[in-house]
Amino acid sequence: MAEILTTALKTILCCAIAVGIVYAIYYMTFVRLPRGEIQRACASPTGEYTVNLYLCNGGATVGYSIRGEVVFNKGSIFKRKKDIYWKYHETATDCAWITEHVVMINDMVLDVRYDRYDCRYAKEGSRCAYLDD
Repeated sequence: MAEILTTALKTILCCAIAVGIVYAIYYMTFVRLPRGEIQRACASPTGEYTVNLYLCNGGATVGYSIRGEVVFNKGSIFKRKKDIYWKYHETATDCAWITEHVVMINDMVLDVRYDRYDCRYAKEGSRCAYLDD
């Protein structure tokens, strides 16, 4: 009887861990963001990076959002892309490069190699959150 109980507890624990991992990947990352329609492409001074800004329409009951992705143009055969910016209730697509690796998107300064900005994880009454890779 103890062996059956131990096996059942291990199975339940493994299932709970698997559900937690799927939840973290699916809901707490940029994976589920809508792709949107491209509004602006902003190339870095040397052309190593391009930031593409997309306007995402959430439908009749949801406001517009801006999604920003960086395209790594050099350093590999394939152009790698990474989402670095998400802001809800926004339609502006201002983009300016400060240095080769640092870009300002709608007054938010990001190092395209390391930083991400996601407004969904802001605490009540605060500005949106910076996320670490």
